[in-house]
Amino acid sequence: MTDTPRPSPLAYKSRPVVSVKPNLIGRVKCPACGFNFSLKDLERWNGRRHLTCGQRLEVEGDSMRPEIFCVVGNIIQRPRVESKVTRLESNKHFRPGAKVYCFPPLWGGGYDKIKVVGRRRGSGGKYFIQIVIDARWIGNARAQLVYDPYVIDVMSPEWKGDHDSKREAEQLAQMVNGYTFDEG
Repeated sequence: MTDTPRPSPLAYKSRPVVSVKPNLIGRVKCPACGFNFSLKDLERWNGRRHLTCGQRLEVEGDSMRPEIFCVVGNIIQRPRVESKVTRLESNKHFRPGAKVYCFPPLWGGGYDKIKVVGRRRGSGGKYFIQIVIDARWIGNARAQLVYDPYVIDVMSPEWKGDHDSKREAEQLAQMVNGYTFDEG
């Protein structure tokens, strides 16, 4: 008996979405590759696609997490002059350009320190961390719908998918975009 090689994830790119029904403990069997996996396993499931084979799946009867609006931004780089040499400096927890999801204001202080969720630098995009950073490290802040299951689970008590959350996120995004590092 020989093992047949699995097709690459690109082979399923043109396939339609397939409906699956989870069992009592939240596991589903992918109809494309036959792999049985948990819907909570972030290495196998991203909320829309089975990551092992790339097949898009729609979970039947799933109490799907509603999408939420929140402030989303990217970590910036800034130039730093050191003994006549200009070096680029960035946040030590996130790579430059990393997407971070910002919590709403959790304490007073003008939103200059923000609790964020993002993928940790050096983890290959696998691990999320929650950390408080200076708002000046966030650029291109915007209000955006979030679909990532982990981020929704973490932030859904604070953010919702309604118009009030969207309006609040837009106002906070404008505030974050106003913060810059002082030159000199």
